[in-house]
Amino acid sequence: MYNVDETGISTVQKSVQKILGKKGKRQVGKVKSGERGVNTTVVCCVSTMGNYVPPLIIFKMKKEQKGMPIALEFGKPWGSIVRLSETRYIHKGLFLEWLVHFQKFTNCSCKKSVLLLLGGHTKHSKNLPALNFCRDNRTLLLQLPSHTTHQLQPLDVAFFKPLQNYFSSAESGWLADKANAG
Repeated sequence: MYNVDETGISTVQKSVQKILGKKGKRQVGKVKSGERGVNTTVVCCVSTMGNYVPPLIIFKMKKEQKGMPIALEFGKPWGSIVRLSETRYIHKGLFLEWLVHFQKFTNCSCKKSVLLLLGGHTKHSKNLPALNFCRDNRTLLLQLPSHTTHQLQPLDVAFFKPLQNYFSSAESGWLADKANAG
């Protein structure tokens, strides 16, 4: 059994998690970026046994910009896929491509079926090529009801929330180091 979900990771700190200051001091300063930032979508998948499928990373880029900038693939996790999208969201074509990637890492076949728990978006349920691919490769899809995944989706609760907190903390530390150096 596998669980797949996507999240947006911002290049700019969303909010300050915790601020420590001297007792009784009413104004405590904190460095925060003044930029708006860009979100990058990351599609993650893990099994109940703790195995994971390398992520799909989707950067926002307009069609008129031809080719994949090599810098976007630099330092990516082993086996992961980096793709471009005008909206930065996964769409039906990218979902089918991710399913092929998923099948490669899970080896699901006629002899070994896999249950895949996923969110309730139409890119999953109203995607005939993806459904046919899953049928042919014995991938059983269990779709959660729409607008409930923030509470039901295991990856949202157990993985993405801590990831966002650690990322924000690292970002905050990096900003503080740069502010002290400059």
